[in-house]
Amino acid sequence: MLQTRVHLKNINSDPTMSGMIKKALKNADNYMGKQTKEFVPDIPISGVGISAQHCLIQYAEDSNQTTIYPNSEDPEKYSIKVNGV
Repeated sequence: MLQTRVHLKNINSDPTMSGMIKKALKNADNYMGKQTKEFVPDIPISGVGISAQHCLIQYAEDSNQTTIYPNSEDPEKYSIKVNGV
């Protein structure tokens, strides 16, 4: 039986590079954002418009439910998209 873990995959403008980076979600809080001296995210990302705690992804393994919360400081400035929306 094939077992897979809930995970995120990268997307890239170059189709050959999309899906090359995968990050499994841990059962609990998964912070995504930019690494700083004070904060190391579970899922590091970088770039213009990315904050240290860009978003929080909560995964509950028992119910297989994932909830995404935007940046609590300024959700308008540090927006997130799910499947492009």
